[in-house]
Amino acid sequence: MKLAVVASLVTPLLPVQAGGAQAFLTDLARGLAGRGHAVELYCAEGSNVPGVELVLIPVDSAVAGGKVMPGGSPRAAVPELARAFEALFVALRRSVA
Repeated sequence: MKLAVVASLVTPLLPVQAGGAQAFLTDLARGLAGRGHAVELYCAEGSNVPGVELVLIPVDSAVAGGKVMPGGSPRAAVPELARAFEALFVALRRSVA
């Protein structure tokens, strides 16, 4: 089965995640790929997840300013994040065409 897993674009994925949603997604993608599924992990440029096919989305460094940290409040919209998601949706559409 061909599957797309979409990660948050605010930070690149690392080979070993500290925790949270990034750790869940990388483990999920690796597990599915290990079971023979064709997995494409859509993630921020600079990501490194061994054992999974990555579709790297170009992300401006200002996107990191869009993070909401525990106990913090959401920051104003980051236009660069909107552009990164537009690039993500273009890549997804290409994959299913």
